[in-house]
Amino acid sequence: MIVISAASGQLGHALAEEFSALGKAGQVRLTARSRAAIEAWSDQGFAIGHADYDAPATMVEGFAGADTLILISSSDPVNETRIRQHKAAIDAAKAAGVSRIIYTSFANPDPFSRFLWAAPHVATEAYLAASGIEAIFLRDAPYAANLALVLGPALQSGVLATHGLDATIAYVTHGDVAAAAAAAALDQAGAKGTYLLTGSRALSVREIAAEVGRLTGRDFQLVELTASAMGDGLRQLGLPAIIADALVSLNEAAVAGEYATVSGDVVRLAGHPAACGLDFVRGWISER
Repeated sequence: MIVISAASGQLGHALAEEFSALGKAGQVRLTARSRAAIEAWSDQGFAIGHADYDAPATMVEGFAGADTLILISSSDPVNETRIRQHKAAIDAAKAAGVSRIIYTSFANPDPFSRFLWAAPHVATEAYLAASGIEAIFLRDAPYAANLALVLGPALQSGVLATHGLDATIAYVTHGDVAAAAAAAALDQAGAKGTYLLTGSRALSVREIAAEVGRLTGRDFQLVELTASAMGDGLRQLGLPAIIADALVSLNEAAVAGEYATVSGDVVRLAGHPAACGLDFVRGWISER
C-alpha cells in the first residue's frame, strides 16, 4: 500500500490523477487533515484516510498498513512549525511500520541558500536520513504553476514588475513531479537516493513574458525591482510579511543561480521528457 500525506493540495491532486491514469488507485490511500477535501477520490477507487501533521496519532492511524509514504511537504509558512510537522510525520510513519518514505523536498536545500524556506527541507532531509527508514528525496524546482500568480496581474495591468527579470529558473510542473513520484513509489525505475526534478529548460521572466506577449498579442512593460521594492509591493498587496519575505528570498536565490540547473531526473523516473515553463504558460493562456 502507498499512502500520500497532505493529499488535498495541488501536488496531491496531481498524484491522484497520475495513479488513477496508471490504473493503480486501488493501491493508494490518500490522507489529509480534512477527509472531506479528498473524499470524492474514493469514487475512483482510492482509500481515504485522516492524517493531520499537527495530530501525530491521526498520522499513525492514517499511515498504518502502508509500505511507502509519499510525504508532501507542509505549506505552513513558519519554518519551525514545518520542521516540527515533518519530524512528527516521519516519527508516525516509523511507528506505523512504513518502510520507505518519498519526500518532496526543494531544489538546493542548502543551509546557505538565500531562500528562507529552504531551511525546513535541510532539516527534514537530515532527520529522515537518520531515521533508519529508506528514503528517496525528490528535490523539486519552483513550480511552473506559480507563474500564474505573476502573469495574471500583469495581463490586467500591462506591467510586470519583479526582482530578477533575467534570473533563470528550471520551472517544473506538478504533473511531472507527480509522474516521477508515482514511478518511484511503484518501483518502476528502481529509484534510490536523491533526484532533482526540473523542467527541460531554465527560463527567465523576460523570456516567459515574451511568450505570453506572443500568445496574447499584448506587450508588457517590464520593470526590474530591487528586492526591497518587491517586498514592499507584496506587503502593500496584503501579503503577510513572512510570506512576502520568503517570496523575495526565492527571487534572490534565483538571481544567485540556485534554480538554473536543468536535470534529466524526470525522464529517469517518469520515463518521459519533462515539460518546461513555456509549456505551462501555453496551457494556462489557452484555458483563460
